[in-house]
Amino acid sequence: MEQKDFNRVLKKYRQGQASPEEVKMIDAWFDAMNRQPDTLLSEEKEEALEKRYWSSVAPHIRKSGGRNVFLWTATGIAASVTIALMAFIYWQNSKTGAAERSVASKADAALEWTAIANAKNTAQRFRLQDGSSVLLEPQSVIKLSPFFNRSGREVRLEGAAFFEVAHNEQQPFIVYAHKVTAKVLGTSFGVRAFKEDADVTVAVRTGRVSVSAERENSIDQKASLILTPNQEVVYNKRDEKILQKLVETPVPVLPAAEIKRMRFKGAPAKVIFEAIEKAYGVDIEFDEMLFSSCTLTTSISEGGLYNRLDIITSAIGAKYELKENRIVISGAGCD
Repeated sequence: MEQKDFNRVLKKYRQGQASPEEVKMIDAWFDAMNRQPDTLLSEEKEEALEKRYWSSVAPHIRKSGGRNVFLWTATGIAASVTIALMAFIYWQNSKTGAAERSVASKADAALEWTAIANAKNTAQRFRLQDGSSVLLEPQSVIKLSPFFNRSGREVRLEGAAFFEVAHNEQQPFIVYAHKVTAKVLGTSFGVRAFKEDADVTVAVRTGRVSVSAERENSIDQKASLILTPNQEVVYNKRDEKILQKLVETPVPVLPAAEIKRMRFKGAPAKVIFEAIEKAYGVDIEFDEMLFSSCTLTTSISEGGLYNRLDIITSAIGAKYELKENRIVISGAGCD
């Protein structure tokens, strides 16, 4: 596959139009880009112990009448109280249809989630057991699942935080904020979810994030979106609407040295727009025929994305506008 073909597939992926095979290819590419060596992954003994506990409980769960039933035997009684409690909660969830949350998430009535709070006036950075880090804003709290970094990586957020997640294909990193759930394998993103705010916001810096939002008053009771760099989702708590758009201040996704080399002399507008797409990981829509005769001399590294677009569109008699998660260029073209 050539670079232009890959860019075309990537654009389809961002717009939710990719085929299942194309989605798998782009997912694999994102995973390769964001894979990092695990730093604090010496949990073999704990994982082995947890597997042994589960193996003693699992045989006592069977399907009956469309629900899971827990069958007590001597082996089941010998299993740990914690795991037995988890199995009971799993049975209750299946019976009432309250799915989508893991067993560990639902066990908090009896198991403590570990709270990390920032009561200071400045942001604080915390290192988590899995090697991830969290920049926690003032008056914000995160709570870690009782089984964090063992059977899963689940976090609850009240406030605002920026997460840099250590890559782990076996354990997705999940953040619950109000009715919004963000799920990643390894990436960096920010979440803002203060109780008094009207909106919950998830913004992606690198990699990709799967975001879902519960909507009680809608036929489609769950909205799911895939965010890529420089995209964000804004979920309005009151009307339960979810909006995908570009972040207020996009940052380059390419190394600074590569962007500095993006200097153009008498280059077609098409080439420059495609360079901006590559530098910021955004989609730019424009009429290639209409702007085919437009050429200019410029560079990408000077100024931010929108400042650069102001200069370029002004030079060719065009204008741009933001439409959800893309940029649309319009104008009369060049003579």
